[in-house]
Amino acid sequence: MTTENSIAQYRTIHNSTQLPAYPSIHMQTNLCDVYVTIGQAAGLLRVNRATIGRWVRRGKLRGQKMGLVTLIPKEDILKVAKERGTNIIW
Repeated sequence: MTTENSIAQYRTIHNSTQLPAYPSIHMQTNLCDVYVTIGQAAGLLRVNRATIGRWVRRGKLRGQKMGLVTLIPKEDILKVAKERGTNIIW
């Protein structure tokens, strides 16, 4: 992946237009520290993958498409887990 693609994806995910043209090393975030895949979310919340997809479509979880993968913010997973009374261990 080129740096330009990384910047474009970062801007898309974070909905920010205020990023510098060349990100510093300190700005680069590992996506797995912030997002999980649908399969990972299903495992964490102990539900079927189809349920996670349905929650994304209904707006209960925010999903961000990156190519063929849908990423879900970990903060959304924590919110739903709290609502459901599910304990999550990262």
